[in-house]
Amino acid sequence: MTDTEIRLLRGLDPRASAYVLLRVMNAIVPVVLRVFAYTLPALVMLWIAAATFGRAATLRALLGRRCGKVRWPALVGVNVLRVALLFAAILAFVGSSILVGRMFRGEPEYLGVAILLSLGVNLLIVSAWSLLNWFLTLAPIFVLREGAGTFAAFGASVDLFRDRSGPYIGAAMGLGLVRLALITVASVLSVIPLGMIGTSSMMAVIVAGVTLALVYYALTDAVQIWRIAAYVSLANYEPEIPVPAVAPVPVPVAPQYPTEPPPILPGGEPESSF
Repeated sequence: MTDTEIRLLRGLDPRASAYVLLRVMNAIVPVVLRVFAYTLPALVMLWIAAATFGRAATLRALLGRRCGKVRWPALVGVNVLRVALLFAAILAFVGSSILVGRMFRGEPEYLGVAILLSLGVNLLIVSAWSLLNWFLTLAPIFVLREGAGTFAAFGASVDLFRDRSGPYIGAAMGLGLVRLALITVASVLSVIPLGMIGTSSMMAVIVAGVTLALVYYALTDAVQIWRIAAYVSLANYEPEIPVPAVAPVPVPVAPQYPTEPPPILPGGEPESSF
């Protein structure tokens, strides 16, 4: 970055900052993509291993005595499905954008329609990916609690949404708002390292950026564990069996005997009461 670009960033002008960041991205993205292509297989395997062992350790603590024997192949299968779903969503995202671009090629008057159509299709793709990925995220609960297989755990995760849709959506929305607030705060605070460029040493800028990132990741992971704990409680919820009402048994009443003396008959003998 040149001294002029650093001064533009420090001026906090949105257009100038966007121009500088766009130039930097155009310079580094091709290199990043090449490195990413070389390291992608190792990154995928590392993520699957970390997600498998990490989720098993977390759910063991959350399930407690309800935790059964860990079926490692099922856990690995769930995370493999998550990776495959992510790549499918990326391919669908790129493919739909290319398809819409070809549909309106050479027709600049329909540029607005093309943008709206592309955004709508991409929104549907992202929504479908997010929903399926969340069901797969909760599937390990049933792998550890019930010993279910990969696809059976996915089906149990979907059934949990059907059976407890109200609390399910409530937990997702409430904790989703907490995570959105964290993202907003982190985005605002991320301006601090940018403002330090040119006035502080590069080591100080790196330390500030890394510290901010680590704090954000720690808080985000805490919210994620909080969400999983909420859904573990939903999965463990057992409604009380209603007790049928029993009609009260009537208490027998002792016979009442007359207390007044019987009347005297004309013959002089008392009349019998029985």
